[in-house]
Amino acid sequence: MTRAAVRAFVAAHSGSDQEAEAEIRGVIATFLTDGRQAQQTDGYRLVDLNGYRFVLSHDGTALTGYRSMHGERSPAQYLAGVPSRYRFSRLAVTDRGPALQDVAAVRALPVEQIQVSAETRSAFADLTSDRPDQTDVFLDRLRNALAADLSGGHIETQPRGNHLVLGSSRTWNLSPDGSSVLFVRRPTPLDAETLAAVGLGEADELAPGTELRVRALAHGDHFHWRVTPVPEDRQRRYLLKLRPDDRVPGAGQELDVWVVRRRSGVYVVSASDFGRHEISERSAERCRSALTVLTAIGGDSPTEPPHASVLALDGLVSCCFRRDQADWLSVWRLLGSPSSADLTVLRDISRNLPDAVQSADATELEQLGEVLQSSGWLDRAIAALAKLAGKDSPEVSSVAAPATVLTAELAAAAETDRTCLQHEAVRHQLMAALFGAGHKPQDSSIVDVLRPGEQGPIVYEVLPAGHTSYHAVRSGAVRVREIGQVVGGTPERLHVVLTSPPDEPWIPDLVERVLGISVLWPSASGWQGPGSSSATDD
Repeated sequence: MTRAAVRAFVAAHSGSDQEAEAEIRGVIATFLTDGRQAQQTDGYRLVDLNGYRFVLSHDGTALTGYRSMHGERSPAQYLAGVPSRYRFSRLAVTDRGPALQDVAAVRALPVEQIQVSAETRSAFADLTSDRPDQTDVFLDRLRNALAADLSGGHIETQPRGNHLVLGSSRTWNLSPDGSSVLFVRRPTPLDAETLAAVGLGEADELAPGTELRVRALAHGDHFHWRVTPVPEDRQRRYLLKLRPDDRVPGAGQELDVWVVRRRSGVYVVSASDFGRHEISERSAERCRSALTVLTAIGGDSPTEPPHASVLALDGLVSCCFRRDQADWLSVWRLLGSPSSADLTVLRDISRNLPDAVQSADATELEQLGEVLQSSGWLDRAIAALAKLAGKDSPEVSSVAAPATVLTAELAAAAETDRTCLQHEAVRHQLMAALFGAGHKPQDSSIVDVLRPGEQGPIVYEVLPAGHTSYHAVRSGAVRVREIGQVVGGTPERLHVVLTSPPDEPWIPDLVERVLGISVLWPSASGWQGPGSSSATDD
């Protein structure tokens, strides 16, 4: 149990450090059993229960943080049934009837009769940038948003009877009888994981480097402006970060920007080219030195890397985390566009490496090598070194090393896609259909589904949930063509498989006509789309 977690608990509920630690140890088992759990992109694990949150280390062995929206009572008091002191304040809401027992009853609630506290009004105003006034117009917008989430969102009943209503851009907490809104907030990583599991995930996350056009709304502090995309995107929030030499935009001015990072649910964007320059010769040398460290300790016989290379590895990790170098985006992409969780693993390796090198126990270095292999960082390092070698040697063919470059990128993309539960459900549904039709489908770290054909392999690439727009299907078609370059033999047919019908009915025909890729998707009656016969023919 870290001191930071204990001090956060004391700050929220007062008392001594010893009392805080004793109470945490007394309730943590209940929270682990009854709470909702998820892992953040940085690797830390969250455990939530009715407004109380414990933060655990990536391996679950240490409590690293604590947050609460209930300053009036501690977790132990909550579990013991001690009533909230806010119950008696003017902001309080009280139950007026029996608790609702099923989801259908919650969805059928008349929103015009639900009480809305002043706290909820203020929180909703923060989420929507509206003024929390007392007019009917503001309250109608709030109730309409609640009605939409009650109708199309996911509803969970908490152990204490409260009902969580999870929408795409906000989460509501209703009293057990549904008569009052207790609070509304932005979705947490736990909410996002729950929505993804039931196929109601939020809009696709924008990767660093994604370009878009925005309109400046209002000035924040000296180097930040609130902006909105053109056309407007209500599912995401954006903040323009200015560099000292950037021109200050005027309100209403439109700008071409690119995504730098996502922080606390807000996309930080930049209008400057700083950060996305090509890798300089100096950076390439540092990257090569750092990557050589990973291949040295990740091989079958780990060898001690030079001290300068260890320092270069620290710099490489810092460059991707801080994103404050002129070519950090190119460096990040060189490493295979790793997630925050992947970078956290690399940072842990970098921090533990000096002690492992100096230790007389050779097993410490071997253990780091095992982590490199199991986490995929050894493969990333090999692929990145191959890219650098191609960059330094103009005479090397651009397709000379598909096994080390293209294969590594496709494997990383497949691994990311397979974290989507709906993607995996459709992939296995397709394999079951092929088995039922008398085929012998297979898969690999690169290919979602593959089966033998008369003239060559038949390849299927399954897209994650929500990837049903024309641009998403077109990108999937390009990827399945790349996969066709690294599988054995010339593919007989290539398919893109969606988890749900495409956004527009013309998309499958256009993709097949222009790119020669067949599209199919599951339905209640089997499979649909131009490529549907491929899942059932024998």
